[in-house]
Amino acid sequence: MRDEYFIEHLDSFLTVEEYSTGNASVYLRPRRSVRKLLQFHYKTVDHAKKARDDKFFPLLSEKSDLYQVIQMNKELFLKKQNALWLVADSALESLPRLFNAIANFMPVVNFLMSPFMSVFPSRLDDKQQYKLYDVEAYGLKKSSFKQRSFKSLFEAKEIVSKICEHYEVDCPEVVIKNNPFFTQSSYNPVAKRITMRTKSYGTLLHEAAHHIHRELLIKSGHKNVSTWHGPEFVNILTDVYSHIGGYDRAELISKFEKSELLGPKDFNKEKVFKRHLLPVSKLAA
Repeated sequence: MRDEYFIEHLDSFLTVEEYSTGNASVYLRPRRSVRKLLQFHYKTVDHAKKARDDKFFPLLSEKSDLYQVIQMNKELFLKKQNALWLVADSALESLPRLFNAIANFMPVVNFLMSPFMSVFPSRLDDKQQYKLYDVEAYGLKKSSFKQRSFKSLFEAKEIVSKICEHYEVDCPEVVIKNNPFFTQSSYNPVAKRITMRTKSYGTLLHEAAHHIHRELLIKSGHKNVSTWHGPEFVNILTDVYSHIGGYDRAELISKFEKSELLGPKDFNKEKVFKRHLLPVSKLAA
């Protein structure tokens, strides 16, 4: 028997699992994964639920991000002297990073495999990254945006400036860099810089949404982004795509919900923890 809460910003289930022996455990399970992080065992399910409510919720609900949880899980392995498990855990974490590096460094590989993005091995702390890329590339109609591309760096800066003005946050630096061996646009939260390697309007909005996400977190008193492409980010992306990009909001939500990018389907809403970063006034704008 499992009693689960979904923590949106971690894109994970906080689970109490009761076993046939009467014992129980508490752990965090990233969605789209079978991994059990920070698993602790208790004599009864009541003890497990009390630990969840008194220890796990305060730890995970507001300040922690999933990468920190993964590092804490490694420390737990070391304390239990599970060296073999730690090696396996490190290998599972390194494989997606290696695959991502190869795909991004070799444009031919990137081009050939782009139709299959959703099956790429994503990092444990960002499990739906490629699923989102897949839906954006092949599930959204480019013609439904206000425009398909921007013409110059000046125009890109103007677009980002309007977005930031709408959400009342500081504007990031925007640069354009062409590199035949690295074709992926990005957002650097430390430098507050958007680096564009394409003139795609949708991609510019995506990177700007990362900046909005980060800045709203800071304004709300949170230090960590947690999952870069998790449901919390997709909610903000939906808002940017609709309010700024002109995409029909209902259609966007339908497409994202179909792929479960906004969270698990048919899950009890009373057991979903959200940080609600977007003011109601913005959602209704």
